[in-house]
Amino acid sequence: MAYIRKLSSGNYQVQVRLTGLKPISRTFSNRLLAKEFVREVEGNSELARKLDTPISQVRAYTGTHTFE
Repeated sequence: MAYIRKLSSGNYQVQVRLTGLKPISRTFSNRLLAKEFVREVEGNSELARKLDTPISQVRAYTGTHTFE
């Protein structure tokens, strides 16, 4: 399940919670990017597991989409 909220800065914060993984949070400059991120993570369990790892390991990921 994903939550998208608008921050006072005008950015959008996404928090995706998937069974068995820690919550995954990211911030985006617009709602469209936030929704695209949610669809990508919820539809791709391998990507979700990679995003659940320490940031140093995530940098090695070279997916087809680039998120802020």
